[in-house]
Amino acid sequence: MVNSYWDSLVLGRILDSADECRRASRQSLRRWLSLFEEIVVSHRGIMASGLVQGKPEELGVPVGLVRCSFDYFTAAIDVGLSGQVPACFGLQRLCIESAVYAYSIVRRPELGDIWLMRNDTPENRKSFQKQFQITELIDALPDSDLLPHGDTKGLYNLTIDYGGHPNRDAALASAMRWGSKERQSGGAEFLELEGLPLLLALKATALTGYCMACLEEMMFSVALAPRTFPERVHALAVSSHGDPKIYGIAAVGPQSEERMR
Repeated sequence: MVNSYWDSLVLGRILDSADECRRASRQSLRRWLSLFEEIVVSHRGIMASGLVQGKPEELGVPVGLVRCSFDYFTAAIDVGLSGQVPACFGLQRLCIESAVYAYSIVRRPELGDIWLMRNDTPENRKSFQKQFQITELIDALPDSDLLPHGDTKGLYNLTIDYGGHPNRDAALASAMRWGSKERQSGGAEFLELEGLPLLLALKATALTGYCMACLEEMMFSVALAPRTFPERVHALAVSSHGDPKIYGIAAVGPQSEERMR
């Protein structure tokens, strides 16, 4: 198994190592796979033919974005199981963005044309950039018992910190540094097969899928998002590696203690 980052920068070895990790993870992480499967079943049920109601001309873009969101979710599972933790968070971010865009267009159908024509002219591009500010769209999401607004925003920010923007707590979390103050070197584990980085990626992937399913339920009024899901994700994380609170990652996604009161 290739684990040293600097020694593994050969494409064939990278792909072979990822395949080995994925096969091993599908056996060792079956309880996480069971949770991921719940989201797949929910998505399939919500998007089943005949349940999604609305004008075809208004649903084309949202349904396409929902498909993208689901594709990013399954890709996050795949790269997470193969130990590619930073990339997993990057895909979670894209999943949330696509689902939020879809929800926003369903609620404001005029945004669909802006999305479709965003590359036609420079003016259209400016209009698109103004209307599709992701943080503003997340802030405009309704606050509900199913998906509290703060949970979505906190989860989205985490996917950026741990995937899109390397920092000392994120993509470099598994890095090792050595050397003098004047000159430092470093290395990292290329693939994470266990430990807190992988645990956090698994937990965030599950909660990202839940966020997607809840937004789909709100979009199409089909109540199939799995109930008590965040609490069960938290319980599995605790049983897998102890209470995440002691590692400073309790703020990931829905807070089960508050939701259960």
